[in-house]
Formats: sequence, structure tokens, C-alpha cells
Amino acid sequence: QAHGSGSASPPRALNLSCWASLSMLARGVELASRRVLRVAGAEALPLLQRVLTNDVRALAKPGALPVYAALQNAQGRVEHDVFLHRAMSDGRGRTKNGDGGAGGEAGSHTHQGGGPPVLLADLPADGFDAALDLLKKLRLRAQVSLDDVSDDFKVVAAVFPSEAEADDDATGLSSFSFLPLDPRWVGLGLRGIVPAQLIRADGAGGCGSGKLQTRSGDSGDGLPLIDGPETIRGGDGGGDGSVSQGGGTKDIGCGGDGDRAYREWRYRHGVAEGTAELGGLLPLECNLAGLHAISFDKGCYIGQELTARTHFTGVVRKRLLPAHFTAVDSPARPGMDIFLASADPSTRRKSVGKVVAAQGGVGLVLLRLQHLAGDDAVGAEFVAVDKDNPNLGEVRVRVEVPEWWQPDWIDAASQ
Repeated sequence: QAHGSGSASPPRALNLSCWASLSMLARGVELASRRVLRVAGAEALPLLQRVLTNDVRALAKPGALPVYAALQNAQGRVEHDVFLHRAMSDGRGRTKNGDGGAGGEAGSHTHQGGGPPVLLADLPADGFDAALDLLKKLRLRAQVSLDDVSDDFKVVAAVFPSEAEADDDATGLSSFSFLPLDPRWVGLGLRGIVPAQLIRADGAGGCGSGKLQTRSGDSGDGLPLIDGPETIRGGDGGGDGSVSQGGGTKDIGCGGDGDRAYREWRYRHGVAEGTAELGGLLPLECNLAGLHAISFDKGCYIGQELTARTHFTGVVRKRLLPAHFTAVDSPARPGMDIFLASADPSTRRKSVGKVVAAQGGVGLVLLRLQHLAGDDAVGAEFVAVDKDNPNLGEVRVRVEVPEWWQPDWIDAASQ
């Protein structure tokens, strides 16, 4: 449902750029905006349980699904987001790069020595060094090793376009069918971590050689392993490569093209990710509770007091929403202030929100929800303005409520 007109908007036709992006996303993309940290040691899970917003104890069990969480500061504001996966291990706390990463059940085998699980953390590249430094400080003398394995592992994702959005070529999802569902929301598709040799950029900017195959495990459990004769071939230099599977060929998106397509997909569904988009915001304003990143019964963690108090009072006045921008004079940019379009430009003093991210006419805005509830929603229109550079002009803003939102969020904010 689109807000700003007080009624549901008709479906919008996808332009050619959207079609191309969805086709790429359905085949699978590498997310160069993410890096991978290996977390191992007898006290790895207790450390993460103490510092992250979500309950990670389930990761102690073989076959555990990935966990999404946030690392906050003491004031209860988000520093970084993280996806945690169990990794296959050789029993000495070292991930076996050649046998598989943390994709779906492939990353859920019991490690050989029966020791503590080895975890692979999918972290934002723009905040990776800061997150690593913070975790090193927080571990104190705990028996936890923290190693940057971004050269050995890559984060990949694949989405489920609807029948109306998919074309005949967007059929390569099976190439990454071993990946687990994105723990935030099923509509975001599949997401996991794979060995880097599967997706390796060559000198032309495409994808280099590697192997990708699912086969039954040695124990007869039918779990997929990454191994075998399937190859990821070099592309034409445009950021795409291809996966050869069973005699067929499936393209995959690599490098910046895949990241841009996935970022726009997230924006259209109102999902923020990474330090640049989430950093400094309150987790409930970022909708992290609705995206299964917060446990409210796990006990203490850094920043827990403010997060829990806000949740149990049930009042969150501002939230991130997907937005569509129509540039009047210049494109939307993060940091622009949002005002009611009905307000006289000469008397605008208090903004109702702020642009958090923007790309290709879509993005994310942090907006006061009172303007989407009751009489305020009827005919409400917004504009974004750079107060420091007013001569750059206005950008028209139309916001939508994502389908995964909890139905009472808007009403609760207006009470």
C-alpha cells in the first residue's frame, strides 16, 4: 500500500533496468559490500551472546539456521549488522576452504573433532575494520579467535522474483539453491557464504574459474557440499560470469553490478543494511525487531536497556520506509531533510524525516509515522531538501509501507 494518496497504488510497470536487475538477482549475485570474519574458540558463542542483540545459542547445534543480529553501542544505537553462519570445520577450529562455506545445510555438518562450532560472520565492508576492532576489545581474555577471511569466502544472494517480474532467463536460482533463506524476511530470497574460488574476478572484471556442485554427503545424509565439475566461467568484462550446471549455463552477477542490483532490491522492500545505512540509528527505528534481529528475552547485551524499554512501551515514532524519488532539480542524496510538501518553503523549520539512502530513484527514508496515520495520511505529500544547499532544489518523495511490516506499527506511533 502506498501512502501519500490515502489509498493503494496500482502496480507499477517495471522498466528495462528493473527487468535486467531482477534477472541478475534471480541467478544470484556476489555482494562485494560485505566481508567475512571467522569467529572460533571455546568462548565464541558466549562472547557473541553477551554483545549482540539476538540470541545466538542455537548456533551451537549442527544444522542451525543463520542468525541475523546487530552490534550496538552503550547508548543503544546500531553500530553494525551481522549475519552469523555455522562453518564446516576440520576439528581444529579452521574452516576447510575447499569443502564449503556456510551455505544452507552445506554449512551445518558436525565438525570433525566435536569441538566448539566455527562461525562465519557476514559483516558490512564499510564497517568491517571498526567491527573487528570493537570485537577484539570486547573479548578481553576470552578464548576467541577473530580472523579476516574475506579473501577466502564471499557473500552471495539470490532472490525470488514474482512471475510478473521474472523473464525466461531468470531461472538460475538452482545454482545457489543450497543457500539458506535470508533470516530477515523470506521475501529477500536466499543468502549465504561460499568459498571464494567459486566466484573469482578475473582481469576483465568478470568471474573466474571455480566449482559448484551439490552432492550427497559422505555419511549418506544427502546434505549438499560445494565440490565437483561445475565451473564458473569468465564473463565479458561487464561484471557477470556464468555457472555451468548439467550441460547448461547460468549467469551470475559479480562485482559492483550485483551489489547495485541487490541494493535497489532492498530499497524497494524497505530493508536497510550495512554501517552506512544503519549506523547511529536506533534498532527499532530501523525495523530490526521486525527483521528478526532482536531477542527480547535473551538477557543483557550492549545497549539492551534502551532497546528493551522502547519495545515494551510500544511507541516508536519514526521508522525506515521505502521511498520513490522524483528529482525536480537534482537527485536525492542521503542526509536531505524531508518536509510536508504542503508547507510553505519560506516557513519550513521542522523536518518530518530524513533521506537515509538513495539509488536509481528509490531509497530509504526515516519518517515520522504520524504523517502516515489517520487524517494526516490523506493527501500527504513530501519533498526532500538539502538545507545546507537549498539552491539545489527539491526532490519529490513518495513512501510506501512494506508488506512485511507489522500492522500495528503506524497506529501505535500515532497514539
